[in-house]
Amino acid sequence: MRSVFRALVTACALGAAAVPASALEADAPTVEELVTLVEGVYGPVQSIRADFVQVSRSASLGEEQRQKGRVLLKRPRKMRWEFTSPDTKLFVTDGQTMWIWSPADNQVIVYKDFSGNAEGVASLLSDLQQLDERFEVTLVDEEIARQRGVYILDLKPRQEPANFRSLRVSLDRRKLVVQGVAITDSLGNVTDLAFSQVHLDSKVNDGDFTFRVPAGAQVIAPDGP
Repeated sequence: MRSVFRALVTACALGAAAVPASALEADAPTVEELVTLVEGVYGPVQSIRADFVQVSRSASLGEEQRQKGRVLLKRPRKMRWEFTSPDTKLFVTDGQTMWIWSPADNQVIVYKDFSGNAEGVASLLSDLQQLDERFEVTLVDEEIARQRGVYILDLKPRQEPANFRSLRVSLDRRKLVVQGVAITDSLGNVTDLAFSQVHLDSKVNDGDFTFRVPAGAQVIAPDGP
């Protein structure tokens, strides 16, 4: 679960921003040009807020699960994922500790060494300034992409071990607004994310990245007391 969370956060870093029309002409830019645009646009970004729909598919069981919710990210290392349907669940970290809260189970899982194990997450927004260093980037499915009005980037991590096998990101061709992300983990499980209502640098309360354990909730600390 934690590895999926890391991959989702990395993917969600590709939010939305205005790009000069001259930079994205009718003809597709090269992958190098597109990487340069993405890195330049997101370099100054301090926070991202968005709604999402997530569909997860199990490689071994063939099962599919659909969820939706909201995500909030802030430099450095602060993240909040709220799953609102069909079940309520919360993933939140202040950059040092991560809490996973399940109201249905009245249970909180606490990882106190999250910062030390957050490769790909710890430098979340900064990673977008280093796409070419961190990933092998290719443009894929060009004909399908044109029909959908998007660029599709396939990102494969350059360094091992990685928390995921690959990310496939769909970006609006005009403004580089994220349309969707497909994440394949090391076991072949696929998570598809669709984003909407994406806002960059909206006002964020640091209190959104802390969590107070509810009275009577069971606390599980895999990292120890």
